Amino acid sequence: MKGGNGNDFKKLFDNQIQTLKERGCPEFISGILGKVKTKVLAKVAKIKIGKNHTPFLPVIPYNYITVSSQMGMVFNEGAVGYYNIGRCNSTSVNPFDDDLLSRPYYIFNINFNTRIKKLEEVKEKDKRRQAYLTGVEIIALATHEKDVLKNRIIGLNSYCREWGVAYPFLFLHTTGQPILGYLYYIEDESDKAYVIPSRDRSIVI
Repeated sequence: MKGGNGNDFKKLFDNQIQTLKERGCPEFISGILGKVKTKVLAKVAKIKIGKNHTPFLPVIPYNYITVSSQMGMVFNEGAVGYYNIGRCNSTSVNPFDDDLLSRPYYIFNINFNTRIKKLEEVKEKDKRRQAYLTGVEIIALATHEKDVLKNRIIGLNSYCREWGVAYPFLFLHTTGQPILGYLYYIEDESDKAYVIPSRDRSIVI
């Protein structure tokens, strides 16, 4: 669909801000995000949103809230997310090797329906008009989209510092707790698949 119901987008925007507040996001950060509401709604109204895609999401850089603290905002049936990346070159502030935007921002047209069983499949499914999500962006997705936690999620646009080529990886432990770890390779398991979320390349900051 192109555009969509403006009232639905307004409600989605407000609900996302409320979720962040309820989960401990500092007021000054939710205030920064709230100030771009008009810009976000104007942009999403012009976008052709894919089927079952999330129209937009707020993303908080790790120089505003550490990655470990952001995982504390990911809930699943009462279980709180846990940060499990830690070696000599990794910190809970910034375990990822990727580009850091200077302020909280919004991403658009998020697709979390692409599944792979091998990393070699990525090139086959790659869409030039889409960008894969970073580590903090998959945390944002899991914060606001509960259903995505049914999958094993890879942030292909980040690398974990301690392994060089390992990717941030968000999954549910057998206890139901959301865990952020790293994935060095993808096991070929016939009964399981991994989700590689992507988004439009343009953002609102």
